[in-house]
Amino acid sequence: MAISWNIWNNSNVIRQGEKLKTVATLIIEATRVAVDYQSVQDYPIPAANLLPTRWTPSITGQVVRALSQQIYAPLGSLEVDAKAMEAAVIFARDIGIQDVIFEGNSLQVCSAMNGCSLTPDVDANVLECIFLHLQFFRSFLFFSH
Repeated sequence: MAISWNIWNNSNVIRQGEKLKTVATLIIEATRVAVDYQSVQDYPIPAANLLPTRWTPSITGQVVRALSQQIYAPLGSLEVDAKAMEAAVIFARDIGIQDVIFEGNSLQVCSAMNGCSLTPDVDANVLECIFLHLQFFRSFLFFSH
């Protein structure tokens, strides 16, 4: 996408009478944009953490039900955590739990769900869906580990 934008931008620059950029320059600039974008995203997952992991229950709480689900989408880690939280909230609602503590991997998502912060990097539709389903619970709390 960065390369396409750079090509489009270069064509506009040419129309304004400025010098045409070389292909190598366009690629370098596009790479810089991609690196800048990645630097403001969540930290990349180290390769060692890509191995299958096993879930362990929280020491302080009683596990009533557990859900495991694969998400097949090109999402960043923050978006995956938000989608996982959405699935957990819907699952808990569907099985009729009234008082629930949700455990997640992302402090940003859990803070947003607890109303402590805004999370602009997460799809607003996912957050709205979660908040919509929370009305079915008597009490709820989100925390990250």
